[in-house]
Amino acid sequence: MGLLYDPEKEIQRRIMVDGTELLCSRENMIELIDNKNWLCIAGDGGCGKTFLLQYMFNMFLKMHRYIAVYVKLSDVKGEKDKKLIISYLVNNYKVGNETRLSEDLKSSDRDKTVVFFLDGLNEVSENQREIINAINELTEIRDVRVVMTTRYPSRDLSNKFKTIHISDLTEDELKGYLGQGHIQIEKNSILRLP
Repeated sequence: MGLLYDPEKEIQRRIMVDGTELLCSRENMIELIDNKNWLCIAGDGGCGKTFLLQYMFNMFLKMHRYIAVYVKLSDVKGEKDKKLIISYLVNNYKVGNETRLSEDLKSSDRDKTVVFFLDGLNEVSENQREIINAINELTEIRDVRVVMTTRYPSRDLSNKFKTIHISDLTEDELKGYLGQGHIQIEKNSILRLP
């Protein structure tokens, strides 16, 4: 189960981007996307990669100059071709036929930036190479951005990706996030995993 949070509240999390520490604020996330960056959020299991991706997705979903699309990569199955992600979207999001979606993405008169939020590259096993090829192809399309999560960035990803390294949540951060989800935690309690 993912962490519950209030998408209207800023999350007070520090991340590393190209060796520079940044606060994970709305302004910084928007700036990273607006500067034509493709982002790979990397870190150990349980550090909050999916949480950050969902936070960013919900933020961009509310902004009218973006089309935000969330895809859980472990759900992408099908033919092993370059249009794997587009085929998945066509079959699961009812966006029309595959050819039209491809043409719409490449259209020069589109006035919005499409941002794909792709969760869990490391969770894909059977067709990972094809998915990486499809992701790399998306980076070639004008006004398309990709933000994805993985434990370890693949060497096969386009060199256009900037890696965001996210460290494990501190106990105080974890208590704060759980508290935002209205889970009661006593002030001096110690969190223990089973």
